Amino acid sequence: MHIKRIVLTGAPCTGKTAVINQLESMGHAVMPEISRDYITKDGLSLGGEDPAKNLIPFSAQIWQRRSEQYHSVKDLVGNVYFDRSLMDVIAYMHVGKKEVNADFNPKDFPYHSTVFIFPPWEEIYALDNERWEPFATSLDVHDAMVKTYSENGYHLIEVPRLSVESRCQFIIDASKP
Repeated sequence: MHIKRIVLTGAPCTGKTAVINQLESMGHAVMPEISRDYITKDGLSLGGEDPAKNLIPFSAQIWQRRSEQYHSVKDLVGNVYFDRSLMDVIAYMHVGKKEVNADFNPKDFPYHSTVFIFPPWEEIYALDNERWEPFATSLDVHDAMVKTYSENGYHLIEVPRLSVESRCQFIIDASKP
C-alpha cells in the first residue's frame, strides 16, 4: 500500500479544520492547516492579521511550509488528510490578483486526484484574529479554488453541509479504494 495525500480545501470558515480535527481524533493521519498558526506566530511582519497586505512574501512562506509538510509524510502509508494544499496558495494569489511565482510548480507536489471541497456556508462563517476575509470574499476564494484545482487536473467532490461527524463519514467513505 502507498500513501494517498487527500486534500480538504475550500474558502475560509467552511468547517475544514473541524473535520480534520475529528478525523485525527478517529485515528486517521492528518496534516493540519498551517496558515493560521503562521499568522499568529510569525506573520506580523508579513501583513499581520491581514496577509493580503503582503500577499507575495506571505504566500512564499506558506508555499515553503506546505512543501515541507507534503514531504514530511513520505514514509506513511494509506490515507493522509491535508487541511489545504499547495494549490490553495496559487488560488489565493489569483484572488489577490498577484502573479504566481514561477517556482510555485504544483506538478512537483501531486496529491490524490480526488479533492474534497467545502462550499461557503454563511451560517457557520465567523471572523476572528486570523480569519480576515469577509463572507463575500470567501465566495471569490471558493471560485478560485474550484478553478485552480480543476485547471490542474483534480476532480472535486463537494462536501455536504452536515454535522462534523457526517462530513467525516462522507469523506472516509468516498476515500475508500
